[in-house]
Amino acid sequence: MKKIFLLTLIILLLCGCKKERIMNCSYINTNEELKYTEEIKYKVYYNRKEYVTKIEKNEYYYSEDEDRINYFNDYKNIHYNELNNLYNGYTYNIEKNKNDVKISIIIDLKEVNLKKMVINKFVDKYYIVNNHLSLGGLKLYYKDKQVKCDI
Repeated sequence: MKKIFLLTLIILLLCGCKKERIMNCSYINTNEELKYTEEIKYKVYYNRKEYVTKIEKNEYYYSEDEDRINYFNDYKNIHYNELNNLYNGYTYNIEKNKNDVKISIIIDLKEVNLKKMVINKFVDKYYIVNNHLSLGGLKLYYKDKQVKCDI
């Protein structure tokens, strides 16, 4: 009986160690001068060591100004293409409509070149621990950008 209990406990511990956790974050801003609203939602996946493994990001830009919508469409396409070319790990899709632009981004931190990001000062070196983006570092980065997170 003890052997079965011990074996079950070991299996539960091993299975529980690999489970990813999720932190949800969001940012909303209305710029009256430039006549647009942006809403960004983040789903941050991290492991038990609190290393970020993946970020799913959804950006929404709304405006009655067609030029503003075209700007967001063009700029974000260039921006995410450049990030993927420089650092790898970025997959994105942009959907442009008459009054909005919707962007879905997946950042696979297992593929991203974090060392290069630090060298280029795209990411602060203190956010990186053992060549992984730390959850604590990401929280600090988001807090600085006025992004609100659920934990």
